[in-house]
Amino acid sequence: MGYTLYYFELRAVVEPIRQLFKLAGKDFEDKRFTFPEWLGENSPKKTMPFGQLPVLELADGTKLAQSQAIARYLSKEFGGILWGSNNVEAAEIDALIDQYKEYYNEIRKFYYTNMGVMQGDLEELYKDVFLPAADKFYGFIEKKLDASKSGFLVGSELSYADLLVADHLVTLQNIKPEYLKDHPKLTAYKEKVYSNEILKKWLAERPETAM
Repeated sequence: MGYTLYYFELRAVVEPIRQLFKLAGKDFEDKRFTFPEWLGENSPKKTMPFGQLPVLELADGTKLAQSQAIARYLSKEFGGILWGSNNVEAAEIDALIDQYKEYYNEIRKFYYTNMGVMQGDLEELYKDVFLPAADKFYGFIEKKLDASKSGFLVGSELSYADLLVADHLVTLQNIKPEYLKDHPKLTAYKEKVYSNEILKKWLAERPETAM
């Protein structure tokens, strides 16, 4: 089956999906729009289910929207890859994804101001918006890692939750490296996730983006 994954020239919510494809050994077209293309007169926006990205197009032309729906669909298509070894682990992975989304919504103003999409005082937003949310979320993550025998967040193997969290740690390393300096456990965890040979190869060849 042929797949086309539509998104912007960013990692963000789609990077774990790209990594899922790589780990599954499946080919896909990685279609990345520039913002002028997306906002221009001939924008493909009107052809997308909700007028937004990401979107996964299947070989028959069906278009699926929303990053987590896409990821779950692909996992099922590829034999349950990255979604645990049983239903309990799958639910724990889903819970971590939902918790990450809550965290992301909490830091949205800081994140988008850093991208230049919104206006605001970055240092003030870092202190008042980002730090409380990050300390809460990564407190949960560090607690999970402390209890883990494998070094991964759920069960004994790499999961989609690991891909999601590790990629965000890359973003933090790029935009606020001082935060990770105070959390060496998170840095070690990120390095463990990316010690996977398939991911290591992908990281070496993918386009470099700050976010």
